[in-house]
Amino acid sequence: MEHTSPRPRTLHGSTRSDKPAAAGPVFEHHTISEARRRLSALVRRAASGDAPVAIGRLGKEEAILVSPGQFAALGNTVKALSTLDRDPRPVVAAFIARRLLPGAPSHVVTPQIKELASLTLEELAVLLPIAELPLKGEPRAKVAAIQDGAVLSRLERRHKIAGTIAQATSDGLYEAMEHRTSAIGAWDSDV
Repeated sequence: MEHTSPRPRTLHGSTRSDKPAAAGPVFEHHTISEARRRLSALVRRAASGDAPVAIGRLGKEEAILVSPGQFAALGNTVKALSTLDRDPRPVVAAFIARRLLPGAPSHVVTPQIKELASLTLEELAVLLPIAELPLKGEPRAKVAAIQDGAVLSRLERRHKIAGTIAQATSDGLYEAMEHRTSAIGAWDSDV
């Protein structure tokens, strides 16, 4: 008999819907007894960075498993937010841009942060649960609704540029110093 793992359930015991929540992070919910049986698989799932894994009982989340990268990013965000006495949008924008453009050079990330910081908190809340690009389906439609798709278009282009730079760097074809010099206009345009 083929073994199939049980379908994730909400903390209330009903089968989890495949539809993402309207806002907020998407969690995979499990009861404590189910998590005990499937701990190894749940740790691998959380470590992959796909989605945090919520564990609890009696309809209440008691713990969240996240990848080390997600935990570090969350810690940095909380630390930055605790120092703010005003608008949190720049910090939230930086968190989103760095998560969606991992390893991207600053000349790619900085303009994205500035653009995202100009959005409303409600618009940023739509972007917050997005873990990676490219987007498909319903999440893509939600993000595309922000400023008639202009934000998504630029974000996806920057993601593609960052990926190309990362590949070129790993292939030894991208000289970061040369690029930095050209980015600040230090090359003589007559040469």
